[in-house]
Amino acid sequence: MEENVLQTFREEIEFQCRLALFALGDLKKALGDYDKAHGEGFKNAEQRIYICRIYYSIEAFLVAVANISKLFDPIEPRRPPNYPKEKWKIKGPELWKAMEERGAELRRSLSVDKDSPLIKSRPPRDYLEHFDAFLQEWIEETKNLEYVHYVHRSIGSLRKVKEKGGAPDPKNFLQYFDYEQCMLLFRGAEYPLEPVIKAIKKLLEEIESRTSSRQKKECQ
Repeated sequence: MEENVLQTFREEIEFQCRLALFALGDLKKALGDYDKAHGEGFKNAEQRIYICRIYYSIEAFLVAVANISKLFDPIEPRRPPNYPKEKWKIKGPELWKAMEERGAELRRSLSVDKDSPLIKSRPPRDYLEHFDAFLQEWIEETKNLEYVHYVHRSIGSLRKVKEKGGAPDPKNFLQYFDYEQCMLLFRGAEYPLEPVIKAIKKLLEEIESRTSSRQKKECQ
């Protein structure tokens, strides 16, 4: 891959890293606002607004991380609707080969291996892309259980919930954000954010260092 093309993809990764950190800043503010309002007391309707703001930030963060993951570790593309099948038989494999090569080159050039939290973020990435299926499955499996609405897009401390007793099975959580551990749960599957945040910051430092070195060479 030509260096100028590779640089275009690096710049896109840098952009997505910054979006993720912006979303993280918004999340911290939203959690602070929620905590303050909770301390002052609020009605259920008001609480939903704060919860919406928190999950707005969480989803923005996850979308940016998913985009980074796709750039490093792409998924084989499907034939677009209305795209001629015969043409796709030629175009599809060519496109997929180029995407695989791009992913490998980006990982090599930015020292990212396949064990990186940025690449292992497939569960939430799949969840966002197939949200309707996850929601339908969850409704079918939990329609006769208690606390169903409580564990959909809820926030809190799993530790405190367990200490109180009578906690719902985490497998029945469609979405839950544990603010103490900075961790998301999707159907009981844990997705800690801290390793991802650290990986993003490290990656951004690597990109900025490369940009600075390149600019120095251009000025010489």
